Amino acid sequence: MTIALRRLAALVLGVLGVLGASGCAPPAAAGQPPERPEIAYTIRYDAAAEPAALAIVLGATGLPAAGSVVCRLEDWGEWISAPYVYLRHLQVDGRPVQLDGAGSFTVPAELVADRRLELRYELTVQPEYSAEQEQRRLLPFHIDHHVFAFAGNTFIAILADGAPLAADVTVRVEAAPEQQVFTGWGGLSVGPQEGAAPPSFPDGNGIFAIGRSTGHTTGSIDGSTLEVVQFCTGPDVTEAVAEVARTLIPSFTRGTGRGPRGPVRIFVEGSRGGGTYTDLGLVVDSPGELPLPDDTKNLIAHELFHGWLGSPLTDDESLAWFSEGFTDYLAIWHSAATSLATPDRFAERILGVEREARDHSSLGRVAFAQPGVDWRDDNGPNETMAYRGGALLAFLVDAELRRRSQQSVNAVVRELLASAPRGYQLADIRDAMTKLGIADVYERSIAGTELLPAFPLLVALGYDETVEQAALTYLGIEARFDGPSGAADVVPAVVTAIDSAGPAAKAGIQPGDRILSYGTRRGNPPQLGPEAPPRYQFGLSVIPSGATSVPLELERDGKAMQVEIAPKLVPGGQRVALRWNPQRHTGFFELPPR
Repeated sequence: MTIALRRLAALVLGVLGVLGASGCAPPAAAGQPPERPEIAYTIRYDAAAEPAALAIVLGATGLPAAGSVVCRLEDWGEWISAPYVYLRHLQVDGRPVQLDGAGSFTVPAELVADRRLELRYELTVQPEYSAEQEQRRLLPFHIDHHVFAFAGNTFIAILADGAPLAADVTVRVEAAPEQQVFTGWGGLSVGPQEGAAPPSFPDGNGIFAIGRSTGHTTGSIDGSTLEVVQFCTGPDVTEAVAEVARTLIPSFTRGTGRGPRGPVRIFVEGSRGGGTYTDLGLVVDSPGELPLPDDTKNLIAHELFHGWLGSPLTDDESLAWFSEGFTDYLAIWHSAATSLATPDRFAERILGVEREARDHSSLGRVAFAQPGVDWRDDNGPNETMAYRGGALLAFLVDAELRRRSQQSVNAVVRELLASAPRGYQLADIRDAMTKLGIADVYERSIAGTELLPAFPLLVALGYDETVEQAALTYLGIEARFDGPSGAADVVPAVVTAIDSAGPAAKAGIQPGDRILSYGTRRGNPPQLGPEAPPRYQFGLSVIPSGATSVPLELERDGKAMQVEIAPKLVPGGQRVALRWNPQRHTGFFELPPR
């Protein structure tokens, strides 16, 4: 029934109710808007549309009788500037409308006079790996046998007088009887799924998928539901992912004094190349192999801890260094504390984070508390500082707290969750550190730009310094650095000589070639010892020793080209390493008592 017909029916039934009433108290008219607003979403995936689309209907009743009503689709994932038409065929009570440049539409007062509203619209769903989708990775996509989307840029929200409308929300996801639906608020089901969503929905975001699962594991953690669903091909990794969550979440709870806020639902798919946390479910990329690599465990730990640190934050990107950097550090620490990672791996990660922060970020030039910093500069120096510099800062705060009071950085999070549970800002972080006795650390390293080196702090926390032999990656290239003075890398460089029997000669590298890049840089590069090759030293210590192929990007006679080189390993590297010494009994990886 259309909105217009419903309104006519409500009017007729109301009149009949009055005419047929007896006594002093007439019955409530049928169709009367409820006292509390109600919002019902219905979403359907139309694979046959050209292009494929999600079709959404929003029906709202009990809207405020006075004040402004605004419909808004968050620009999360930057759909407004997408290189294709994302939102189309938007109608409000049957009238075609358009959202403004901010993704909003103010509803005329006459359309909500009866306190009801109906919206219909479609959203374009691009194929995964298409050029359009590669530019907007957070917008809905379809691949193989499923479609995936985030709630934040799919479901239009209703605002009353500038604030999200507090309402009873239901969501129905249409699906064929043989299909499965997975949502962060309802879990996995077969056929259509309908149920309640949080009153703030879609604020806080969420995830959902329609198709067929390839893996499913359920359980519980500290009384909260745990559910992991996989929709991609490859080995079923859901049990392994669930085991990581079972290991980490009790540790998070002990460290911060708070358990999960609700069900923990994880969606595993194979095409994102990373992870994303939302208040209603998180998504992680499948590694395509078992056992899970360390990088995948680190990714899961990081995204899970956002439920403690990132989620309560106000929507303020000025704190990205805290929500991302401190989350990264605490994920690393809890992984080591629960034996998901070794203490030696922890030290390697911290030193690697420090190298990247000091070599490739704004660290030392920009203060974390400095207003107006763009912390999301597309993996530029500020975003690198937010992630890597923020993690280094968290480690320094942790070390200082342990030195002074036997507390840890977990106590900072505990203070914030206790004092500002509905969202905290920079002043709350300052107050928490002041309460814990490290106000000077805030002034020096957050309001200021000084961060102490990590190596001596790790030694003080229980690590021993050792010198170890390391293999070097030999290409057979002599080259002259051709970049700016003071640069931290070995490229660009001009080839001056080639070992005629070495790997580079076999790949066709020639003197005069200009090397622009060499792929992934080695973490914790070794120094060249006395046994290192005396010539052809390009890349010896910076190319990973496990590399089976090195992609060199070159310029030759003004033309760009790429050459793959199969390197060989040679001895001669020396690395100063840190090794955990449990006999020192520093208690660094011990959790607080229950």
